[in-house]
Amino acid sequence: MKVSSKDSNPSVLAYVQHARHLNAAGGEGVSDTIHRNGNITNPADGDRVSISSRARDIRQALDIARSAPDVREEMVAAVRTRIQNGTYEINTEKIAMNMILESLFDDMPTADACDGYAR
Repeated sequence: MKVSSKDSNPSVLAYVQHARHLNAAGGEGVSDTIHRNGNITNPADGDRVSISSRARDIRQALDIARSAPDVREEMVAAVRTRIQNGTYEINTEKIAMNMILESLFDDMPTADACDGYAR
């Protein structure tokens, strides 16, 4: 298991720092076991870290997203073909509406900016 300072769970970081400290001092009890369900146990002192199923799902989704190509070649080829054939249609009303909506949302105050207003 690799844990870095980017990990946001302070419990995991504290555990890893403690294990590194013990290891550096030649201490016992640093041979962790990582189980298939994501749990990490240290049989010598009973420490245990559990990774939730939601965290595993998020990690899997991130891995899938990172492995996906940045450009969907089949869609680019289909649009390119329609442009070359003269069959590509541009919905100017839809583009204009989306531009207006985006502009309105960009100008909306955030929740932090609204703290002083009566509710």
